[in-house]
Amino acid sequence: TYTIVALEELSRCKNHVKNKQALAIIDELLARCWYMILTHFHKKTCQWSGPHARSYSKLINMSSIMSVLNHGTNGYIEIPKGLEYEFSPLYHRASSKCPDEILEKYKNIPRTVRVSKKVVDGGLAVRGVP
Repeated sequence: TYTIVALEELSRCKNHVKNKQALAIIDELLARCWYMILTHFHKKTCQWSGPHARSYSKLINMSSIMSVLNHGTNGYIEIPKGLEYEFSPLYHRASSKCPDEILEKYKNIPRTVRVSKKVVDGGLAVRGVP
């Protein structure tokens, strides 16, 4: 939820801010949002991993999230069957689009993951290893 909200608010800022230095910062933050989204999103299962998967369903729902991802990636991330595309006024703005270089990195991420486990200080640490 927080990343989607940040993406929407930064897109609004980009459309109203005129200062070049501020716009450069906004572009960097937008790119970081898209990087965060795409490095934690699994396309085939439509799952968003980790704490980033938290969502307040009354504020934002799966159709909304998938519509943002679909629009922002120019259709590369598809809306799963059973969900409907939800239009947002932000979609007509270029600033809500994923930067090409980040989308290309996402397309080339290896999709096989193995899980490694080890005991750390008496607890179990699990991490995904590509």
